[in-house]
Amino acid sequence: MNILTKKKKLIKKSIVLLSIVSIMLLSCSKSENIDISQKGYIINLNSNIVHKPSCQTVPKMSIKNKIVSEEPIEEILMKGYAACKDCKPDRDAKYIVNEEINEFEKILHDEFGFGKNYTDKVLRLLSNLYEGINARKNNNYNSNKEYHRLLASTVYQNRLTWSLIAGHYASKEEVIRELNENYKKLKINDKSYFDNMSINNLYDEVIKQHDIKSGNKNDFAHMSATISVYVHESIFKVAASLRAGQFNGIYDLEANCGYIGDICGTNGTKPSMNEDDYAADLDAVNIYNNYIESNEKTLYKIFIDYYQGIMQNKINRASVFLKNISLEKINEYRNIYSIFLLNNNNFKYDKSDTDYINRMNYFDNFVSHLINGDQIFTPYKYYNYTEY
Repeated sequence: MNILTKKKKLIKKSIVLLSIVSIMLLSCSKSENIDISQKGYIINLNSNIVHKPSCQTVPKMSIKNKIVSEEPIEEILMKGYAACKDCKPDRDAKYIVNEEINEFEKILHDEFGFGKNYTDKVLRLLSNLYEGINARKNNNYNSNKEYHRLLASTVYQNRLTWSLIAGHYASKEEVIRELNENYKKLKINDKSYFDNMSINNLYDEVIKQHDIKSGNKNDFAHMSATISVYVHESIFKVAASLRAGQFNGIYDLEANCGYIGDICGTNGTKPSMNEDDYAADLDAVNIYNNYIESNEKTLYKIFIDYYQGIMQNKINRASVFLKNISLEKINEYRNIYSIFLLNNNNFKYDKSDTDYINRMNYFDNFVSHLINGDQIFTPYKYYNYTEY
């Protein structure tokens, strides 16, 4: 082999080697441009998993499946991408996001009227509160119980009776402090999202939602308070049952804190049931029974199954209510209430008295809605009742 031939072969080998090195450098350059970006996150389009740029799995990804997103991690997760379990980019979030939480927040907006839109901060506060409680309680049933107790406390915290029978606090400051403690338990690095101003705003939003008497389909605080009475264990509940029965003859505390209290009046108030009360009273009973039957389910899962079923007409709240509280029991309470109105010294009505007729019509209107399977309630138009 002559020297010229050897030189040609050497040149060819050099060209091939240089080509390989160039391709490798180009590949590394492209990968490096993506991987070292500290402004965003790396999304694997094949696995739909989001990673931190420093994640050890990023260099192993195919370039065609790899993109950089500079959106906040919360927004990426809300689009359905899962967080890598190794580098845990979800820990960078200011609030916790997953598909179940997204659905729960939609229900809070659509069913209860919380938030101006699906991205409203009050929805994040309401959903992530449960995560903080769960981190402390580590038990779904107790977490569900605590969640309702705390949010009912915003409206009913100054009422001694509610404090004794449902475990509510006595002042706004105590409720705010307790809310704060739960947010501190969230498994996120940045807890600045849950500052005192935000928590105060949440407190006020729950009260506002309760106070709006038209436009909302459901009363969240009212429903939470009734559930709290069902789940709270207290020696005072026996005495409270005796007290409640003095006003309508029905010695059933849970019923008086819900549907019976609204259609008969109790503790000196007159009958008053609107659309949001009807939904809250029925849902309180139905959701409470879901807690009992499915104590391993999260509040998210129970709410999603129940309210999506209602929205899709797969679940009828009135029919479910009648399975939990039989029509026979309700009619029994109707008869007790009628006898009470005719014989109690504070009333002693005659059956022809307008007030008596209106009160019984009010009760019958409620029963009629249940029998008809009405999801929405139309209040009975009544005269002014005699208050007791």
